[in-house]
Amino acid sequence: MKISVGADKKWLRLRWKDGQGKYKILYPGCENNSEGSRTAQRIALQMEEDFEKGNFDYSLSKYKVQTLKAIEIQTFEGIYKQWIDLTKKHLTDRTIQFYKCFANSIASLNILSMKPELITSKEVSSIIAFLQKSNKPKVIKLKMNIFSSAWDWGKKNGLISTENPFKEVNIENSQPPTIDPFSQEEIRKILEFSPLDKKPFIKFLFLTGCRLGEAVGLQWDDLSPNCQNVKICRQFTGGKFKPLKKGGKPRSFCLPINFADELIKLKSQSGHNLVFGEPVDLHAFRQLWIKILLQAKVRYRKPYNTRHTFVCHRLKEGWKPSQIVQVTGHSLQVMFSSYATFMAEILHLPDLE
Repeated sequence: MKISVGADKKWLRLRWKDGQGKYKILYPGCENNSEGSRTAQRIALQMEEDFEKGNFDYSLSKYKVQTLKAIEIQTFEGIYKQWIDLTKKHLTDRTIQFYKCFANSIASLNILSMKPELITSKEVSSIIAFLQKSNKPKVIKLKMNIFSSAWDWGKKNGLISTENPFKEVNIENSQPPTIDPFSQEEIRKILEFSPLDKKPFIKFLFLTGCRLGEAVGLQWDDLSPNCQNVKICRQFTGGKFKPLKKGGKPRSFCLPINFADELIKLKSQSGHNLVFGEPVDLHAFRQLWIKILLQAKVRYRKPYNTRHTFVCHRLKEGWKPSQIVQVTGHSLQVMFSSYATFMAEILHLPDLE
């Protein structure tokens, strides 16, 4: 058996073929530097010698450096970060950001900071219950699979000894997340505490119900000369301009005259082809959003809730669903399934007499 030593970003790995010709990989805990390289070579030679003598340790625990960043990875959070670091070359920047944001979103539960052997099905159930407040079952399942993959990697590399509590988790179909729009007073407070350079962007979200990526990707060429007419035809996400979500068709509508005047003033001061300047960093914007709501003393809801708010307010004003989707780009099916409660509130049956 021949063991080869290779690099995977920050760490070195050992690679060989088993008796069936399948490749096996071991991360012995050696950093990708001169000292780590010498250690990895010694381990590779030891493995080859043990195999020849019939003393090969198939559990591989014998061939791992005991000082494998023990302090950093003794919690599941540390192992999760290590797993991301080692797999990120196969992932898009957007996926990596999703993995990190997901972990941050449940940080308040203080479960990831626990040692793996203390995380059981009880803790996993707590995570699921927390996620069910704002996630669909299929999204929760995806997130559990992410943790499951990180756990399996940690166990394979001797960092975890207990069984995977995230594997084959049963996610019951729950009621869809309750739509909870901002009130007019809450909108006023949010705009009051919004930084001047972000206020036009936030106001546009409330006024149009556009998706965040659509607002970020809006260009001056998409507006009429008087800024009263706007065309939504692309989105900016993952650092790239892309077609509208789910194959959506371009849509056009008119903006309020007062806001159009604000955009004209903004355009005169702008040196960028994007309406709201340099592409908005949505991760940074979400952090800013939290601060704005705290300062405004408005109960937290995600930035995407600006879209729900637009739809709900228009329904209460008497707009028809077919009119709303011309602005938001929803399908009528989504409109009726997601906002049926708000439609029911405004239905008044006529008298027969």
